[in-house]
Amino acid sequence: RDLISSMPSHQKLVELLEKRLDSVKTVVAKAHSKITNTTEKISSKQVILLKKPSSLRFDGLSPFGHPVISITTDGKDINIFHYSKNTFFSGKIDDKEMTGLIPTSMEFNYLMDILAGGIPLIDFYKEQSTVDIKGAFYRLNLKGENFKEEIYFDHKLLVPKKATIFRADETILMLISFDAYENIDGLMMPTSISVELPDEHYKMEISYSKIQLNGDIANRLFILPPEN
Repeated sequence: RDLISSMPSHQKLVELLEKRLDSVKTVVAKAHSKITNTTEKISSKQVILLKKPSSLRFDGLSPFGHPVISITTDGKDINIFHYSKNTFFSGKIDDKEMTGLIPTSMEFNYLMDILAGGIPLIDFYKEQSTVDIKGAFYRLNLKGENFKEEIYFDHKLLVPKKATIFRADETILMLISFDAYENIDGLMMPTSISVELPDEHYKMEISYSKIQLNGDIANRLFILPPEN
């Protein structure tokens, strides 16, 4: 179809993003993740439990699907339990040894939004928002006091495919990519997600399978060590 004649307004695209952020409250999914930072590359199969606003759990799995390690965080504290060693660690998320897993420069609510299939939005001036065409994508341009953001949409499905957040000096703060969308209970959910922080040489890549959205997740599941 004609991209120009079908181009949505910037208000419409912002509305779609805000609706997406509000639509997903919980996520349970099997996942394969790869984390690359300055010192190591970590690859694992896991189960992810996410409950907004600030409860997150990763269960690392053995090749046979048994839990090996559980990690929970609320964005401030982090707890780690090793099943085979029966050992427990609790500390602050900004402890030096923890920043390789979850970078402290990324706002935790941004990470929660991204893992739930949403693009975090900067504080922006509505009157300076624009939309244009970039290749085969609609590009939403948002400008704030200290940051600007470019969000690219699939022109057919109007779902976000990638986003870049820039600082005022045009350097890149964050790169986000969504792909392999699936219809989960009426919501188009990306099953391939990546987020990159160039300054920290940090990249997280996640591929989801067996996704459940907006189910009940008991708060006790975010408490470690587990009761049993």
